[in-house]
Amino acid sequence: MNNENLTSYKPGQSGNPKGKPKGAVSIVTILKKLMNKKIKMPGMHPLTGEKDANIKIKDAVALRLVTSALAGNTRSLQEIIDRLDGKVTQPLEHSIDAGNAEVIIKIGKDELKD
Repeated sequence: MNNENLTSYKPGQSGNPKGKPKGAVSIVTILKKLMNKKIKMPGMHPLTGEKDANIKIKDAVALRLVTSALAGNTRSLQEIIDRLDGKVTQPLEHSIDAGNAEVIIKIGKDELKD
């Protein structure tokens, strides 16, 4: 078998010519830069006691998330728990009928680690 014929692309030819242009900035990069910008937080900062403090947007978002959780928003509370402790993984169990024997496959977080 001739290995030269296994690909339809010539050397230097892109497999996705209309793909992401060089130098394009991803939304993740933009958000990371934005999260480090400072904004003026009106009123008293709950941690420092400083009035009208300049804080990073990521700190303001975290503060808003905690405030929402304390107000009883269970989705905010779950987000905080997931971020601090990690999401709870549910083990997967599946049975296969293999003739006379039943095979049970259990896959949990520990089994998936290499």
